[in-house]
Amino acid sequence: MMNCLTNIMDIGNKTIVLICNPDDEKMFPFHHEEGSCMVEVANKPLIVHWLEMFYAMPLVIVANKTPYILELANKYHAKVINYDDEMFINLSNLDSDCILIDACSLVSTKDIINLCKQEENCILVDKWHNQDKAFAIGDTKDYIKEIYAHPRDHYASARVLDICKLSKEWIKELKFVKKGSFTINCGQMPDDKFHLASVIDQLIKKGLKCIPLYINGHFLYSKYAWDILEMNETYCKNMQIEQDEIDASAKIIDIKRGNGHIHVGKNSHLENITIEGNCWIGDNVIIKDGAYLGNNCIIGDDTKINNHCLIHPNTVIGRKNKIGFGAEVSGVTMEGVAMVHTCEVYGVIGRYVDIAAGVIMAILRFDDQQVTRFVQGFNIRSNYTNAICIGDYVRTGVNNIFYPGVSIGSRSCLGPGMIIDKDVEANTLTLVKQEHIVKSWGYNKYGW
Repeated sequence: MMNCLTNIMDIGNKTIVLICNPDDEKMFPFHHEEGSCMVEVANKPLIVHWLEMFYAMPLVIVANKTPYILELANKYHAKVINYDDEMFINLSNLDSDCILIDACSLVSTKDIINLCKQEENCILVDKWHNQDKAFAIGDTKDYIKEIYAHPRDHYASARVLDICKLSKEWIKELKFVKKGSFTINCGQMPDDKFHLASVIDQLIKKGLKCIPLYINGHFLYSKYAWDILEMNETYCKNMQIEQDEIDASAKIIDIKRGNGHIHVGKNSHLENITIEGNCWIGDNVIIKDGAYLGNNCIIGDDTKINNHCLIHPNTVIGRKNKIGFGAEVSGVTMEGVAMVHTCEVYGVIGRYVDIAAGVIMAILRFDDQQVTRFVQGFNIRSNYTNAICIGDYVRTGVNNIFYPGVSIGSRSCLGPGMIIDKDVEANTLTLVKQEHIVKSWGYNKYGW
C-alpha cells in the first residue's frame, strides 16, 4: 500500500538514519520499550513503514537495542546505533550524505521524495498553526537563520519537522552537538534531551547553510495515544487502490459494491456483504452474513467479520480480530481483539482486548465539544481527544459505558455494569459497589 522510494527514483549515495525516541509516558496506555516508532499504522509499526520505503538504501537505526530492533536490523540489513548520549558522536562517523528521520512520524511519500531530491542541506517545515510546544523558524527567503524552541507566535512563520538532509561534511560535525541546547524565549528553560530541530539549530550557529522545505502533504507525529487514531485515519484517507486486486485463491459470493476498488488477499472469503468504497482486505479473512464495510477500510490478516456488524469508514481492523453480532466499530483495533453482541466501539483498542456484550463507547459529549485531556501538567484538546484508548490485554465487562476521552491501562479488568468516566491505571481490577434495597412484595399489592 505504501510506495517504495527505491522503486521511484535513485536518490544517490545517501544513508537513511531512522531515529527512534525512547518510550514516553505521554503515550499512555500504549507503552513500547522501543518507543513510539512501534505505533501501528495500517497494522504495521511506523519503523517498518520507513524500513520498507528505503529497503535498498544503506540504513541506520538509532534505538534501544531490544530484540525486536535487532531482528528488524537483521532483516533489512541495517546498522544499529544505541539511543544514548553518544548517538550523535557515533553518527558523525558516517561517510555519506544522510537523510535523518524521526521514525515516530508519518509523512506523505511525495514530500519525502522531494526532500531526497534536494542538493542542499534542508529540513522539512510546515505552516505555523499556533502550535504549542513546537520548534519554528522566523520569516526567511532563503537559508534558515535560527530555529526557535516553543516560540511565541510573533516569532514563528513555520513549524519545523524532525526530518532533514545533511551533507557528509556536516554529518561529521554532529559529534559536537549537545543535549538541551536551544534558542528559547527569555524566561524559559530547555529540557535535557536531544531534539533533531535543536541539533540543526546548533549546526546553523556553526555555519550550516540549511533551507526550509515546505511540505505539501500531511505530517503527523505519535506523541499521544489518540495520535494513533489520527495517523490511521489519515493513512486510510490517502490509501490508493487503482484497480481491483483479488487473489486467485479468494472466494467472493454475492457482494454489493459502491464506488472504489478492493484488494483481497490469499484464501479470503467474502459472502453476502456490502463494501461502500475502497477496501484493503488481507489474507485468510472471512467476511460474511450481512457485514457492512465503509469506505477506505483496512482489514488485517486472519480476521473474521460477520453477523450484520458495521465497520465505519477510515477504520483499521487488526490481525486475528473477531467481530460480529451487530458490533459497530470506528477507529483502530490491534491484533487479537474480539467483540460481539451489539457493541459500539470508538477509539484505539490494544492487542487482545476482550470487548464484552453491550459495551458502549461514547463519541460526543453532551455539548458536542472535544474532551480536554490532562497530560503531564498540560491541557490538550484536538479533534481526536474524544477517542477512548484501551491498552493491551484488557478485559471489559458486560454493559460497560465509556465516557469520551478515557484511557484504560494495559492488563486491567473492568467489572460488569460500570460507567467509566475517568482513566483506569494498568494492572487493576475495578468493580462497581452496588447497594440493594429489598422490600416485601406479593399479589396483595395489586389489590386482590
